[in-house]
Amino acid sequence: MGSVLRAAVHRWSAAGVLAAVFLFCPVVPALAQTGSVAGTAFEDVDCDGVFDADESALGSVKIYLRGQAGGVPTLDSATTGTDGTYSFGGLSAGDYDVSSAVPAGYVQRGPFSVDYRFAHAGSGSLTGMDFTFRAAAACDTLPTTCTAGVADDF
Repeated sequence: MGSVLRAAVHRWSAAGVLAAVFLFCPVVPALAQTGSVAGTAFEDVDCDGVFDADESALGSVKIYLRGQAGGVPTLDSATTGTDGTYSFGGLSAGDYDVSSAVPAGYVQRGPFSVDYRFAHAGSGSLTGMDFTFRAAAACDTLPTTCTAGVADDF
């Protein structure tokens, strides 16, 4: 009878340990996938779409995010920092667009479609969504041929 009792205690102990593990070790739910989007606003003096060392970052530019993730509309805004950068985080998988207000005294040069439209997978970071501007006075007085071959004389 001693061996039957030992086997019963062993089974109870194993079951008790498993029960204790489930009771005292909570199950951690999977984290929601979230992503981000980022870019820079700057004065693109040479119209090449690249933030060159001799070009100025534009701070205090209002950037807007609109989208639809899982049937829920998203609307947010940010202001570029003194270094011209902006970012939006916590994005779920969905379709979005990012646009910019045009600073006073400037003309928007890029993106050419006025805004960026994209599908975000809900994880990772999309970067390089830059907004480029030219000083309106420079466009009027100093025509420049941009890389696309279009004269920049607004």
